[in-house]
Parts: sequence; C-alpha cells; structure tokens
Amino acid sequence: MNTLDSNQSAAALTNEPVLVVAAGPGSGKTAVICERVRELLRRGGSPCVVTLTNSAASAITLSAATAPELTTTK
Repeated sequence: MNTLDSNQSAAALTNEPVLVVAAGPGSGKTAVICERVRELLRRGGSPCVVTLTNSAASAITLSAATAPELTTTK
C-alpha cells in the first residue's frame, strides 16, 4: 500500500460499496482513490470512479493499469 495514514488506509480498505472522498488540496485524495481502485480490483470488483480533474483521472487510470499485483506477464 502507498504511504497512507490510518484514516486514508481505512477509507481505501472499507467494505462499504460507495466511498466519497472530500478533503482539501494536497491531502492525499488521489492516493486514497488509487489504492481503493486497486483494492477493489484485487477483490475482483469493477470499480466506477468519478473525479473532477483530468489530473486525478490520469493518476487513477495509471495506478490501476500498472499495479504490479494486478498485471500479468507472458
């Protein structure tokens, strides 16, 4: 897992079906969402993510696509 604090880790690992992350700039929202997406993918889920910035969308997509535990090599 990334270097998330205890509250961020709890949000990323929750079993709740819906997660809303609202916090100030630079607080780690994108990191929490990236880890949440990776966790849902590890559990076999199909996450749906809505974000308000292209930067966050790119970071989340890249994180999910390059997660070492989720990619396979041939």
